[in-house]
Amino acid sequence: MDYPGEYVFINGGQIYKQDVYFSGTRDRTAFNYVPNQTKDPILPVGHVKSEGTKIYETTKEVRAWFGIDSGESLSGYNLCPHVTLWYGKGYFTNGVTDYDLYFRIDNSTQLQNIATYYNLPYPISSDLTTILDNEYSKLSMHFNGTDHIVLGGIKFIDNAPSLLKMYCVIKPPGNKSHSQKAKVYANLGNVVEEGYKSDVIKTNIRTFKERIKSDDPLAQWEAVINDTGEVEQYESSKAIRTALAHLTTGNDFSDFDLCPSVNLWLARSWIETTETLYFYLESAAMLEAVATYYSLNEPCDSDMKAKIDSNPEAFRLRHHDIYGLGEGKWVPVVVAAIVFENKTATTFKLIEITRWNE
Repeated sequence: MDYPGEYVFINGGQIYKQDVYFSGTRDRTAFNYVPNQTKDPILPVGHVKSEGTKIYETTKEVRAWFGIDSGESLSGYNLCPHVTLWYGKGYFTNGVTDYDLYFRIDNSTQLQNIATYYNLPYPISSDLTTILDNEYSKLSMHFNGTDHIVLGGIKFIDNAPSLLKMYCVIKPPGNKSHSQKAKVYANLGNVVEEGYKSDVIKTNIRTFKERIKSDDPLAQWEAVINDTGEVEQYESSKAIRTALAHLTTGNDFSDFDLCPSVNLWLARSWIETTETLYFYLESAAMLEAVATYYSLNEPCDSDMKAKIDSNPEAFRLRHHDIYGLGEGKWVPVVVAAIVFENKTATTFKLIEITRWNE
């Protein structure tokens, strides 16, 4: 593959759908996915197609896998006994009878058994089969601690199985994630940290390895610092959990002195007495207001500050529909941070993110 992203395979490796999004703005308009169409805690989107709007409903079992106590099991369908975890269903709201059932793919043997059960072609090539059996996490759609899900699907037309699909989130070489390179600015444009991310993250001041954890629905990692063995932990905020996943859990960071000019606090990280609060930096005016509020130097020079307004994509972590405005109105989320020592603000940082191929 030339780029990382989501691919859907059928018929021995034929590409059924391709949605490349890690290299920049995700082209959701090509597939007409519309957010916030349901209250499903995992898949709240709708898929607008020529037949109508398709919505998704996850099962009780897969919600439990995410630590969510709600939902129902699939029933009344032709359910293959080789499936160990049914993920959910996708169906139309206007009476169209076509539907999809989604499941966790465990390995190639199970996938072949499913293909045989439904009398459908095996969906992937021999190369992908090797990855599925030996490097499962490289194809996974979701992870929870050290457990991953590679997603499969059966499309039914007139209640008859018609297509066996495998959904892959293919990572670039080295299993890198969507955010590969970063510079952290502080004190009027000084680069205080710079590095790249692959399996091990290396910067000019430290080397550390991300370790997966499962007690946070969004910030599912912690950083183990190589030199000292210390662990920097992360938690997503209640506000970003609500915006992205309709969750009501989480920390509102009310024990901190929060600048009122910030509209969305994203997360917190901490190691010993040093805590960092991350927020969505919407404009240069907000940057100035935050610096004034905390009596800290601005993190960047005037040229960079102007770029925040003119080209926020150059800094963005990723694009999100954080305001719930729908398709075409996703915003590039630029991340800035305030470092606190014993709850006293000491440093204002701006984080610039670029992709692995930029």
